[in-house]
Amino acid sequence: MVTWKMYAITFVEILIFLAEKLLRNLYESAGIVYVGDVVWFGLCFFLFCLYSLFSFF
Repeated sequence: MVTWKMYAITFVEILIFLAEKLLRNLYESAGIVYVGDVVWFGLCFFLFCLYSLFSFF
């Protein structure tokens, strides 16, 4: 069960990474500055902290 959870988390991380790259290309091709890196970094760090807390207990 633990292995399945790790695969699911990795899969979600890959999807988020690909979505960010796709959004960046779409926005920049339309001439819009994409500043999503800061938001995604904050969200990923927050989720990592929550995951670490819940896996510790």
